[in-house]
Amino acid sequence: ALSGKSVIAAATRAKVEAAAAALGYRPNPYLSALMARLRENQAVPYQATLAWLDCNQEPESWRDSHVQQEFYRGALAQAERLGYGLTRFSLWGSGASPDRLTDMLLARGIHGALIANAVLFKDWGLPTPLRLKDLASVLVGSRTALPTLNFALNDTAATARAAHIQLRRLGYTRVGLVTAHHIEDIVDYGFVAGYGSVFGERGEPFSAPVFYFANRPIEEVSHWVRAHQLDAVLFTYCASLEGHLRRAGLAPVASSIAVL
Repeated sequence: ALSGKSVIAAATRAKVEAAAAALGYRPNPYLSALMARLRENQAVPYQATLAWLDCNQEPESWRDSHVQQEFYRGALAQAERLGYGLTRFSLWGSGASPDRLTDMLLARGIHGALIANAVLFKDWGLPTPLRLKDLASVLVGSRTALPTLNFALNDTAATARAAHIQLRRLGYTRVGLVTAHHIEDIVDYGFVAGYGSVFGERGEPFSAPVFYFANRPIEEVSHWVRAHQLDAVLFTYCASLEGHLRRAGLAPVASSIAVL
């Protein structure tokens, strides 16, 4: 009605315009132009460049993580759809202090940052990686690592529940979960909750205690699988353990692994 579309009756349009005026509504011309282009399915003009700030200690370790690759691909696709560029930076690889890194980004005309893998700043009590007051910033993949920031995080309970249900549909009945306390702390133990909900609704006991992997010998995983006679395993961010299970002669289990 406010855009003057002819499909809206004149009397209806007049009522909407009067209500908008009473509320003090004023359209944002920039947002209106952007939405008009999206509706017309036209290419959105370049808006700005954003920084993807990877906080992993090993600058290239994200390449070995399916989850981190998917986070980045999704952010890149959404940025391009809205007319933004996305440039990747490694916090540890740069060796820059928060002030220096912030000044470097601002000097390049970058005023927004997506901060990934920031959990270390919570666990280790490190200072925030940027001067947050100078850049529009959002966390990707975690929510508790830094103060006062918005975050984008997948629904971990729904993810684990869907994976467990799918394994049941495929005929696997003794399903285990391998995770880590620091991961579950980030997501309020969402993976554990989603995994366990399937047992709860079926009135079944857990196939095995949840295996918390961090700082434990890798051989304990295969011992745990054998001890509980598991026929499928769900992992959180531990895809490298699949190779260990195969080498341990647990191929039937390894073929049924789902990485959350």
